[in-house]
Amino acid sequence: MTIRVSVGLLSGEKLDLEVDPQEAVRVLQLQAGTALGGRLQALVTPEGKVLPPHSKVYESLRDGDTVMTILSRVPRLHAGCAAFAVVSQYGEVLAWGHPQRGGDCSAIQDDLVGILQLSTHSFAFAALRRDGSVITWGNAGRGGDSSPVKGDLHSVDHICASAHAFAAVRQDGTVITWGHPQMGGDSSSVREQLVGVKEVWANSHAFAALRRDGRVVTWGHPEHGGDSSARACELERNVVTRLHSNQFAFVAETLEGQLLAWGCPHRGGDVSSIASSAAGLLPAQEISSSASAFAARLRDGSVVTWGDPAFGGDSSSVRESLTRVRRIYSSRRALAFAAVRDDGSVVTWGHPDMGGNSTDVQHDLTDVLSIEVYSFAWAALRRDGRVVTWGEPQKGGDSSMVQDQLRDVEQVCANAYAFAAVRRDGTVVTWGQAMRGGDSSHVQHQLTDVEFVYATAAAFAAARADGSVVTWGDASRGGEGCPAELRRRATAGGMSFYPDPRQRLPV
Repeated sequence: MTIRVSVGLLSGEKLDLEVDPQEAVRVLQLQAGTALGGRLQALVTPEGKVLPPHSKVYESLRDGDTVMTILSRVPRLHAGCAAFAVVSQYGEVLAWGHPQRGGDCSAIQDDLVGILQLSTHSFAFAALRRDGSVITWGNAGRGGDSSPVKGDLHSVDHICASAHAFAAVRQDGTVITWGHPQMGGDSSSVREQLVGVKEVWANSHAFAALRRDGRVVTWGHPEHGGDSSARACELERNVVTRLHSNQFAFVAETLEGQLLAWGCPHRGGDVSSIASSAAGLLPAQEISSSASAFAARLRDGSVVTWGDPAFGGDSSSVRESLTRVRRIYSSRRALAFAAVRDDGSVVTWGHPDMGGNSTDVQHDLTDVLSIEVYSFAWAALRRDGRVVTWGEPQKGGDSSMVQDQLRDVEQVCANAYAFAAVRRDGTVVTWGQAMRGGDSSHVQHQLTDVEFVYATAAAFAAARADGSVVTWGDASRGGEGCPAELRRRATAGGMSFYPDPRQRLPV
């Protein structure tokens, strides 16, 4: 049995997590830190009580309780596919990596002041300033150039990114878009409907906006969810409360607990196959997506799946094992799913060579706390601090060469080709393709007192307790080129890259 706990930042942002009340508070703290993208200093009740890390959750918290936290004072990085960026507590920005994909912001450096939030995709970054304006850089045709809509980018509340475009939701509920016109950068066909918008979701090729009245507006690639006309009647009859997406489709949850889907039918845009098995067990407790499939955890702890059968949409081979599921893991680039059950065991399905078959390590997949995946290789972090890997061996699925070092691990970070694990003593262990982050030997002497690791598709960046940053991996993806201000103490030269707890979380 799990309880739901809200973890909040001083900015007012909240993250809802499910946790076993018998777990140590330290486990909740680690899970929240991973979700928020940084190490947490402590968990504090609204009454000001600091929760001892080794105490049990049930000793201090009940279902529905809220705790506050502050991110550790180390640089909080934002990672795109090929570049890193960091915002100082004064709102200044440094970036490095592939220059045409967000790694070079020198042309607009003077404008990058007072930055509140960063949003990124594979090709560009968009920075929201405290005055509500937006500054962009990276690939011009995919959102790095926002000059055509510059006059409209004011009073912006938050930004959402697809793989090729951006959408900015303004404080009045209108939406401004830019980037690749066929992939969501042009919303002119639905502009009159984009009013009263409270949030926008994206997949790789399209956007879906949820209005305050529960209506949904879509645009972008029509076959990948940009055209929802096939579900128009159902979407108009129902009040939608939340949206989900994979790379090719969208799913809407309604107030009545119904699921509605559109986009590429055989990649998740059709939920008709689960109608009977999900009857009476909706609303879903959780919906997870792989590249081209969805998995929903139902009220009784069972799981239903739909989408591409080869990549996780068909879970019939493990249906009997999908009971008492606590959480489902996958990623928008993955071709499989992994479900952690209440007893800490793991059930996998999908492409057998890309994570869907964990038979070889099944006996080690016990007492699992969390799972990390970028695309084709998987790593499970156990309660005892050990790590179990499977999937594509050449991309991190085989950790046998470093298995003896994988102890007392507190964070596991994945890129497309390798993994990095942060141990309790602040050291880092890496494995996978050497040139893309799997070999950190040339910077190993610097990898001490590490608090958190971030990843692009082929490089890593480690934030140390003294505020400096250490990078390794593919040089063109951020493995080299880290600014000098971050390679030495972050306070050097009068710039502080410690995170400001008042900043919003990235979208």
